[in-house]
Amino acid sequence: MTASQNEQLVAAAKTLYDIYKAKPVEERTPEEQAYIENYEDENNIPEESAQTDENTGKAEAFDPTSVEANTDLMALHIEKLEVQDKQGLKFKDPKYANFFSLKTTASAVSKQAPCKVSLEIATENVKDKEGQLHNNFGSYVADMLGLHCFSHINSRAVVNKAVKEQQLRKPYATVCAMHLETSRNTAVDGQENIKQGNVLVIHAEAPKYEHDDKHHIVRFKDILLSEVVPTENEPLTEQSYEVLGLRYKMTKWHITNKTEVGELIEQIRTIRPESIHEETFKAWSGVLAIALMTSQDLYNEMWQLMLDQCATHNIPKKVKLAAALSIVLPKYITFLENTGVPKDKHLVNSGLLRQLLSTTGYEITEMSKAFEEHGLAMKDNKAGLPLEALQATYANLPTDDKFKTYSQTLTK
Repeated sequence: MTASQNEQLVAAAKTLYDIYKAKPVEERTPEEQAYIENYEDENNIPEESAQTDENTGKAEAFDPTSVEANTDLMALHIEKLEVQDKQGLKFKDPKYANFFSLKTTASAVSKQAPCKVSLEIATENVKDKEGQLHNNFGSYVADMLGLHCFSHINSRAVVNKAVKEQQLRKPYATVCAMHLETSRNTAVDGQENIKQGNVLVIHAEAPKYEHDDKHHIVRFKDILLSEVVPTENEPLTEQSYEVLGLRYKMTKWHITNKTEVGELIEQIRTIRPESIHEETFKAWSGVLAIALMTSQDLYNEMWQLMLDQCATHNIPKKVKLAAALSIVLPKYITFLENTGVPKDKHLVNSGLLRQLLSTTGYEITEMSKAFEEHGLAMKDNKAGLPLEALQATYANLPTDDKFKTYSQTLTK
């Protein structure tokens, strides 16, 4: 890159910063705010100046302990646990039973806080004489948990034509799928009018590839005491009095408390811990709101479950950055090779790095500090960071389970 080109990039970056900075804090997008913070960090803009307008935009901190429990919601929760037991859904830890009770009630707010939940079971899929896959236990679990929702769609896939046709008739219904098939052609007439609800997917083995989905709030495995479909009684259906009772009480509660729970979700979103991705926390906010309105103990339990499932607080920023770079740089290097651009002494500027890293779902707001931890402070490398140095950051990535879990959240 020539000196003239670099000057143009610097000028363009400053112009973009001025535009974003002129906006009130509450009107900025997360990407705009991240750009401002990174620019100020790279250019040594005094912290006092950087925080002036942020302080004016801060509201009074939300205190979860100020929320009073709703006795009707607690009664509903207890009844759901009793129905789970009648369905033969027995968990190794009560927190999982509590989660599914609260999560299915939170299907009422899927428009505001959509989420996805997955459960891996040990029961293997089997083929029938025609070669079609089946999993009786997995299908049973998907359907039984679906009955706890306001409305559900029982299926063999998260997305196919049959699911979409039902979604057109059932706005915001929870898709409860035993993953047995993958459809390529899923288009149906009027699909642009579909109103998506939550997703619960049961699978017999972890998917080989999973799209980066920040709405995926938990990935459970080996949480059931047994994997046997009960045979002593007929399975519950949507017409069973137990299910009709649950759905009636959920509907009655939601009609009375719709505004309150909606406001509570927005309040909870103001206390996002740094270790949870913003979109993931939004997806959790529905469950957390229902839990908080049920009891403080359940809220605390769900908060800890969220941290256990989704937090990346114990992974250093430099390691998270290296993981993202290991995904985007090989593709970028291939591009350089195909276009005949020399790799020796090649510099990659901060703007391009942001653009590349953003495709993985990496938390861009951590980028500047993460590079500093690698000894590659962007403020000291305004012309760009050496390609070789960037490659060296991911030469020895960790192999522990926590890192693997984080790595799976990045888009490959």
